Amino acid sequence: MKTIITTIVAILNIAFIVVALYLFIPKEVSHAYEPKPETTKIDLLHMSEDEIRETVYARTELKSTIKNEAIKGSNITYADEIEELIETRPSNGDSFKYESARINGHDAHLLIVYDPKTIKLITSKAFNTEDGVSGKSTLLEMTKRSGAKAAVNGGGFYENEHGGLDKPKGYVIKDGEIIWRTSDGAGDLIGFNEEGKLMLLHATGEEAIEQGMVDALEFGPFLVNNGKAISYKATVGGFTRAARVAVGQRSDGIVIFLMVEGLHGSGITLNELAKAMVKYGAFTAANLDGGASAQVVIEGKLVSKATDIKNNVLKDGRGIVTGWGIFGNN
Repeated sequence: MKTIITTIVAILNIAFIVVALYLFIPKEVSHAYEPKPETTKIDLLHMSEDEIRETVYARTELKSTIKNEAIKGSNITYADEIEELIETRPSNGDSFKYESARINGHDAHLLIVYDPKTIKLITSKAFNTEDGVSGKSTLLEMTKRSGAKAAVNGGGFYENEHGGLDKPKGYVIKDGEIIWRTSDGAGDLIGFNEEGKLMLLHATGEEAIEQGMVDALEFGPFLVNNGKAISYKATVGGFTRAARVAVGQRSDGIVIFLMVEGLHGSGITLNELAKAMVKYGAFTAANLDGGASAQVVIEGKLVSKATDIKNNVLKDGRGIVTGWGIFGNN
């Protein structure tokens, strides 16, 4: 009997201990049926130092990974410095930006236009006046009169022993209409359609308009076709070396105007100009009037050096007949 009583007491004691353990010791959640909750500050109170260290380390690693991924996603990588220069758009939201450059040892001016629809033909006061001179305008005057925010010179014009006349060479097309022509024959036309696509056509003015040209001028030669530089003999385009101006468009639609400075009889060749345009990513490009006519205006200031055919400095630039103006955001 005594043995039976002792056994019962022992069982009761064990039961009491089990109940106490059940009531007062925290129970672990089953991993098999419920997800483990995220560790919180309260959870840390119940952890050993090693467990705390492990948890903190894991969280730090997670935050670091997330941060690095965010940084990686926000950074833009570029193929090279030129691509970074061109593709980095102005922080003020402008549709264009100006950059100085060096091409084959010469100072150069780069006008990068992100919205080609803002490019319009600008002209001098008049063509073919009685004295043949008074109709010309400097690029500065053209930008002020038209309201353009930036500009480069455009096509060529006839000259006599006294210098340039106000009579353009070839066709001039503005707002879809021919406003000047030297003849009815086909010529090398450089211009833009309504969508801002640079078009290089050997055509008459009428044919060019039929194909969509809205603003255009006649000049050349063409420099780049399908991303490849076109090679010319050194004598093509007048002087072997001179100040040069080109317009080109990349496959992403960005338009590049490049003006490379040089004195009368010195500067870069057409082939060097073509290679420079390819370097800046031009898919198509054409030569504009260079030499003493080469000019760049930014925000009402002539940023390029201007000289006449005798290499005399012209403070406000040379009188010309056509140019390309950039009118800011549409």
